[in-house]
Amino acid sequence: MPFPVRISQIATVLFLLLGPAAAAEAGVRSIVVPVGGMTCPLCVRGVEESIRRLDGVGNVVADLATGMVRVEAAEGQSLSVQQVKDGVARAGFRVAGEPDLRADGRFFIGPQGRITFRIQGATTTYRVLEGNEMQRFFEAHPRADGEFLVGFRLHDHPKWKPAAIAIVSFEPVPGTAPQAKR
Repeated sequence: MPFPVRISQIATVLFLLLGPAAAAEAGVRSIVVPVGGMTCPLCVRGVEESIRRLDGVGNVVADLATGMVRVEAAEGQSLSVQQVKDGVARAGFRVAGEPDLRADGRFFIGPQGRITFRIQGATTTYRVLEGNEMQRFFEAHPRADGEFLVGFRLHDHPKWKPAAIAIVSFEPVPGTAPQAKR
């Protein structure tokens, strides 16, 4: 005989069972956006408050001296670059350059040897503008498979399909060290 179960009870059970896994699948952990036009502490506060209202945001710090706004995801959440850009615009300012991101994801090597990267939980795959360190890594581990925490600059040029990223740093996510595919 079925028994009544509340949605909140199901959510609690899922959180207890999947809590650590959900954090591992967070996706975009942080975004640093250059913002033009901030000239005073009230500007900084306006940008911070506008972005802080977005879903998934844990912490926001705008630096008046550098014009940079650092947005951190809440625990187990993922950020949206477009939503952060929209938050800057809603505050009355403009994004003044390309954002830097840190995100969990997976590298893929295509048939022509092109390296791509997909953020955990996202459907978009980004073309990687390879650097020497990336090339050395994939030469040493030609069939590497695993989740990585990647720091990169997003080059979202309208003519580039897919958008491209320049890797700044990458490291295996703990517990998912790169290993050879079989």
